[in-house]
Amino acid sequence: MTRTTALNTGLEAFLAWAETERKTALPPRPADAVLTLLALHGADRRAGVPEPTPDLVRRVLVEDLPLLLWASPDEAAAVPSVLTALADRVRDAGRLNAKRHARVLAALDDVVPVFVRALGDPRNLTWPRWYASLLRAQGVPADDADAVRGWLAALDAAPHAERPRLPEPLHRSDVTAATFAARIRLADALLAAFAHDVEGPSTAGPLLPATPALEADRPEEALTPNWRRWRWP
Repeated sequence: MTRTTALNTGLEAFLAWAETERKTALPPRPADAVLTLLALHGADRRAGVPEPTPDLVRRVLVEDLPLLLWASPDEAAAVPSVLTALADRVRDAGRLNAKRHARVLAALDDVVPVFVRALGDPRNLTWPRWYASLLRAQGVPADDADAVRGWLAALDAAPHAERPRLPEPLHRSDVTAATFAARIRLADALLAAFAHDVEGPSTAGPLLPATPALEADRPEEALTPNWRRWRWP
């Protein structure tokens, strides 16, 4: 059996469909985040991708992504386009009629301003998002592990007075609390998805990889690299 760390969300096929049918190159990281979170919250996957509903759109945009997603400004701005394309893809597969499709798009329009505000709210800042923003600001190539390690080592060696300060009015305890909240949210979603795979598997196949490492201290990190690539640069 071939084992993979990728979740069965149909990401690659969805990106290919968007490029072929809509002539749109969707950014993979936010698309991966959106599909993953929808699927972990139990979205129907019979269309080959997680089906967005008004409630799930609100949950992912308002509760999940502002806490979990590190994204460049362009990637963050593309999140509504990802969800619009996803709704179109599910409709194209015959899983959404015109009325349900319109309700999903209306919910998206309503909640996007809330998402934008929440994404910029300092209270949602986590340590991964903070360090990712510093890497981007200093031009460190995030996909170069040696460069990231070198940057982290230099930061660790720098005097505290010379290290970047957190946005006002945040304290380290605030960011730590948000980070723990994000970790708990991810772990809970993963465990719920595992239970769903066991008790009521989708006809689209299991969502999670074979034998996910749920006994690990940090089960959400068992899904690298696909899982963490949108949490950490």
